Amino acid sequence: MKLHMRTHTREKCFKCNQCEKTYSSTSYLTRHKRIHTGEKPYECRDCGKTFRDSSLLRQHQGIHSKEKPYKCNQCSKTYSRSSALTVHKAIHTGKKPYTCDDCGKTFSILPYLRRHERIHTGEKSFKCSHCGKELSSQSSLKTHLRIHTGEKPYMCDQCGKTFRMSSNLIVHKKIHTGEKPYDVCLGGHTCSWSRDHIFSIIFIDNMGLRNKTDVSEFLLMRLTEDPELKTIFFSLFLSMYLVTVLGNMLIVLAVSSDSHLHTPMYFFLSNLSFTDICLSTTRIPKMLVNIQAQNQSITYAGCISQICFILTFVCWENFLLAVMAYDRYVAICHPLRYTVIMNPRLCGLLILLSMFISIVDALLHSLMVLRLSFCTHLEIPLFFCEVVQVIKLACSDTLINNILIYSVASIFAGVPLSGIVLSYIQIVSSILRMSSSGRKYKAFSTCGSHLSVVTLFYGTAFGVYISSAVTNSSRKTAVASMMYTVVTSMMNPFIYSLRNRDMKGALRMLIGRVSSFL
Repeated sequence: MKLHMRTHTREKCFKCNQCEKTYSSTSYLTRHKRIHTGEKPYECRDCGKTFRDSSLLRQHQGIHSKEKPYKCNQCSKTYSRSSALTVHKAIHTGKKPYTCDDCGKTFSILPYLRRHERIHTGEKSFKCSHCGKELSSQSSLKTHLRIHTGEKPYMCDQCGKTFRMSSNLIVHKKIHTGEKPYDVCLGGHTCSWSRDHIFSIIFIDNMGLRNKTDVSEFLLMRLTEDPELKTIFFSLFLSMYLVTVLGNMLIVLAVSSDSHLHTPMYFFLSNLSFTDICLSTTRIPKMLVNIQAQNQSITYAGCISQICFILTFVCWENFLLAVMAYDRYVAICHPLRYTVIMNPRLCGLLILLSMFISIVDALLHSLMVLRLSFCTHLEIPLFFCEVVQVIKLACSDTLINNILIYSVASIFAGVPLSGIVLSYIQIVSSILRMSSSGRKYKAFSTCGSHLSVVTLFYGTAFGVYISSAVTNSSRKTAVASMMYTVVTSMMNPFIYSLRNRDMKGALRMLIGRVSSFL
């Protein structure tokens, strides 16, 4: 009776010696002290996990048994705990007996009221040991700690994807069922999450409806939690990045400094090296920062910018490889007209045209992403922002985005690849018609470097696509995608310099000039 009266009077006679928090009964105080001592006397028989409280153990055991004996009479929904059923019934009855003295807001159960009161008092007694952030409840702290530990206890039964929060799993399951029950009143768009504060829909001039989200950042995939492995990966990717930048920079400087290399082939090669430097710089430095940092986030503006730059340089490199194949085709199949066809004006026009198409393509996709609305799950399963993965996180309709991605990709990737294949078919047929073995060898050696780069570029890209389709592990796909980015850009200078005498001679002259200045 005394314990029940304290519920109404809010008398708290029992005080914790360590944090001076007060409770209305000794059982509550004993349960609280286990937070300081770390004692967890209740153990799950199925998985061995320990808990401070028997109620938490019973709640956890429902995961293994999946037994839900408590059923709502009105909607037949079942629950594993009676307290959860009580909370659910308040939805039908509308009964909220607990009232906040400060603002008058009512709640269906007492823990909700206690949690709400901390908003007025500003009490945040639970502190994160990793980053020092203070939270108002033990459950909030437990959820927050999963950001640092990488723990994702909630798994989707259909696709095996894991989540840190049960609410994120609920939202994700609606992707499989196709359920979008919550209708946004503007524009008729539907979303699988009901919290209307996620969206802030505004109008800009007369350009129609645009969705702006409260999203300030995305979370990228964490490479590893082991400090020793962090150091190894950081050193590995940093060295690969430096080799990529230095190797491609040497090619650009060698071509520009040696007058013998002022030909269309080496002009296109220097542009390809510049593209490799830009593409690596767009991805790797941010990944190196995230390896050392505790926070794996990237800002919303930073993510959109990264998407735009990656699309620009990938598309540009794709067109450059096709232009270089056409240059080799003219040199071998029409050698007498080579200087007339591949004049400086045409070479500059091809570079500017490929650059213009790449920029337009990147801006188009980036602007389409800006119109999307995002829900609570904002974790990208890669080490960098990629347009397809970002679109998968959107709550709004992404049909137009997906159609645009696949149609543009089929054109801007298929047309250059078809041009490369047709060029080499003509090159091979011309080489086979040559009578001199010396001419055949020279023609093959001229095309060998470019053919190796094309095989590496498209072969590794196809390998990443196949690995993502076969395996369900997002980490393996992310590692394969990053290695594809780093390795292709790093290997290009070695392929062109080791197989080309003119390039090796120009590099020796460049290194000699630099050493003479030093």
